[in-house]
Amino acid sequence: MIAVSEFQAEQYRRAYPFLSADFIKVCPLGFNMKLDKDIGKMPWVAVSDAPNEVEQEIIDRAGVGDDVRGPGEDHYLERSRIFLHVPLDEPYRCEVVLQAQAVGAVPVVAAVGCLPELVKGGYCIRPPVTSEAFIDAAAKRIVHLLMHESDRLAVAEEGRRRTLVENTWEAVAPLWRKVFS
Repeated sequence: MIAVSEFQAEQYRRAYPFLSADFIKVCPLGFNMKLDKDIGKMPWVAVSDAPNEVEQEIIDRAGVGDDVRGPGEDHYLERSRIFLHVPLDEPYRCEVVLQAQAVGAVPVVAAVGCLPELVKGGYCIRPPVTSEAFIDAAAKRIVHLLMHESDRLAVAEEGRRRTLVENTWEAVAPLWRKVFS
């Protein structure tokens, strides 16, 4: 069974007429999907580690609980559409944010440490991360990106392009050489 918005339910009915009516459940508040091998293109939300309590609250509020993947699952970043990262303490896992952007996942992260400078195509939400406003804003951003594929694709492509241009060794090495020469 999959649970989707009313709009997406109609899209699934048209695209996959072989699905039974009780396989598609309308969920107006967001998504709560299970990946199905027959469909295979459900949006994945990736996290850098097991979700912390704030990330779990965002996941629950966005309704994507069954669709979250993390390290230990094959190609979890490459298959993800959104990368949720809310560090409650250091380290900020900057390298994972860059990897997610490079493969086309849209970061939804807390604006802490160096993350605002690294997120080229995505969303940095201002702390305090435990506030209702932060959790609500992050959950709404995830639902928006999942419901508006064209927005997600545009943001993902911009982030991917800028990450590959600005954060590769070819781009960074000349700066290091200049600093240490």
